[in-house]
Amino acid sequence: MAGEIPSGLQDGDIPIEDLRSMESWIASARDYVVPTDDLRPKVLEAASGVSISKLQERRIGHAIISVAIISVCWAGVWLFLTNVRDKATKESANSISRRALELHDQESINIHQATVDAYEEWRSRSQRSVQTNSSPSISQPFESMVTPGSMAPSPF
Repeated sequence: MAGEIPSGLQDGDIPIEDLRSMESWIASARDYVVPTDDLRPKVLEAASGVSISKLQERRIGHAIISVAIISVCWAGVWLFLTNVRDKATKESANSISRRALELHDQESINIHQATVDAYEEWRSRSQRSVQTNSSPSISQPFESMVTPGSMAPSPF
C-alpha cells in the first residue's frame, strides 16, 4: 500500500519516518561530501553580484522616476508660461492696434505709420514699466541710435 497517504498527512507532506531517514542519510554523507576551498569566495562573489545588480536596478528606477517627476513639473511650468505669454501677446497686439487706429483717426496719417508710432509708444511704455533704478536696461547703449519714427536695433 505504497500509494496510500498515512492518516493525518495531506497530499505533498512527507511522513516523519521518511524525514528521519533522510536526516540520517545526509548525516552519513558528511564524510563523503566536502566543499571545495573556493566555495566560500564563489558564494560571496555571486551574492555580491546579485546585490550590485539590485542596486543598479534601484538606481535606474530612481532615475526614471526623477525624470518622470521633472517632466511633469516642467510640462506644468511650460503650460503656465505659454498661457502667460499668449495673454501678454494678445494684450500687447490689441493695445498697439487700438492706439494705431486712434492715431490714424486723430492725426490723419496712414495706417502703417500709425502702427509704427503706436508700437514705439508701447515699447517705450513697457520698457519704463520693466526698468528699475537698480538695474540698467540692456538697450541703453542702443538708445542713442534710435530716431523718431524708426525702430531700435536689437542688441542680440
